[in-house]
Amino acid sequence: MTVYYVSTTGADTQAGTLGQPFGSLQHAYDIAQPGDEIQLRGGTYHLTKGIQLTRSGTSSQPITVTNYAGEVPILDGSAVTTTGNGGYVLDISGAAYNHISGLQITGGAEGGVMIRNNAHDNVIQGLDVSHNGRLSEWEGKGFSLFDTSYNNLLLNNDSHDNRDLRGDNADGFQIATTGAGNVLRGNRAYNNSDDGFDLFNVVNGTQSASVTLDGNWAFHNGYGDGNQRTGDGNGFKLGGQRPGTGTGSGGHIVTNNVAWDNAASGFDENQATIPLTLRNNTAYDNGTYNFGFYSLQNTLANNLSLGSGQVSSSGSNSNNSWNLSSPPATSAVQSLDAAIAEGPRAADGSLPASGFLVLNGSAGASLGAAAATGAPAVSTAVDPTPTPTPVTAGTTVTPTTTQTDPVPVTVADPPTTPALTPTTPATTPAAASDTGTPTVGQGAAVDPVTLVTGDPNGYTAGSSAAALLRGSHGRGYRSHSGWQAVTDTNSQGVGMTNPVAATPTDPLQLLTEGGQGSCWSVSHHRSA
Repeated sequence: MTVYYVSTTGADTQAGTLGQPFGSLQHAYDIAQPGDEIQLRGGTYHLTKGIQLTRSGTSSQPITVTNYAGEVPILDGSAVTTTGNGGYVLDISGAAYNHISGLQITGGAEGGVMIRNNAHDNVIQGLDVSHNGRLSEWEGKGFSLFDTSYNNLLLNNDSHDNRDLRGDNADGFQIATTGAGNVLRGNRAYNNSDDGFDLFNVVNGTQSASVTLDGNWAFHNGYGDGNQRTGDGNGFKLGGQRPGTGTGSGGHIVTNNVAWDNAASGFDENQATIPLTLRNNTAYDNGTYNFGFYSLQNTLANNLSLGSGQVSSSGSNSNNSWNLSSPPATSAVQSLDAAIAEGPRAADGSLPASGFLVLNGSAGASLGAAAATGAPAVSTAVDPTPTPTPVTAGTTVTPTTTQTDPVPVTVADPPTTPALTPTTPATTPAAASDTGTPTVGQGAAVDPVTLVTGDPNGYTAGSSAAALLRGSHGRGYRSHSGWQAVTDTNSQGVGMTNPVAATPTDPLQLLTEGGQGSCWSVSHHRSA
């Protein structure tokens, strides 16, 4: 194993040692072999072109790119004029067994981090990715996971303030891949002009593979500068495909996530074609729906809706707050102040702990996201398929919703939606249309994250929690969920619980063997 050092004051003609560091990450990476490590010293690296990561390590000897201890390297793409894949600050193409951590990514012309071309078994951890998409008309993603890429873990990353030129399509995390075993855990997506986590499948003629989203937060998405409404604004968009392309979406496993203050829905079905599973998620004060599931036989259990967001929950419903005769109210939580939750992460990179949306005492203890904003300790695994607590079913009051379309679109506008109840499917809203034809490669589905975490569920031995997740992304497409409305005063407001989440095994150690009105609303569909 060789450790190479890179510094803003270094030179690629030097030896790459601590005393004589290289001047660029690209140069150091191009000579790295399996098991080698590259440490970037603090400071801003002003790039003139995106960094291409195409080399592979092995399961026991990954290639590691990380920050020098105690220092913050910033990869700044503000001088990059190329768009397309070359306009991403980091383009991980066809590479396997890379561990990238501790970097700031900003200023990408097209986007921040692209993972594509059958890339697999990579760990992307602790990155701060922001303000990307400055030259992009349709993209501007913070993270893009695309085509057949599989078995990648995105852990404890922040993706925020990303914005394309139109201001309506830049997502925090855009996942569009047919490859299995992709997992997103402990990530935050906020202040992005479109959606937080977008799993719209843009790979025509394919079925998106199931992704596991576990313990992620999405807040204040769908807004631009000056807090004006821009893109769709969903926290978690869990379906969608371009019509007439033979494409399908959905089937994702969504556990322990929190969505608040997003312009549209907290969690949205968005015309997925494969039923979704949602357990122990929390949604608070989202612009239209906290939970918007309209047609599929989805499985929803132990989820909590709080505040003004509405609920539509087709499929199997068990022990959700809207099923209770006396659901918890906002008065039952410790705090409604999101300042700490939206602030700096803990020293170990985990989500910040506070009393935000944490229920007092045992009220609704089986409901909501695990340690939603950091209950006292995050060390005990939470079973994602718990036995529901016996409750008396209540009726969720949701308004009749009418969907209109003021602009001609390629997707038929659905008729007036009937009154929504937790167990009766509502008329499905039109999914966002999408443009562009991405290139698809060959993929291989293997056992999810066993190679990353040492456990097929992604947790330490002895835990009972599940753990996988995945999503969708694609260059040249646009995705919209299409809901824009105000809330209804008749919607039930409920509180939220905070079960304790499992702490995943440290991927770095395993891989290296070391160390966010009242009146009824009219919503409309926006097409690309």
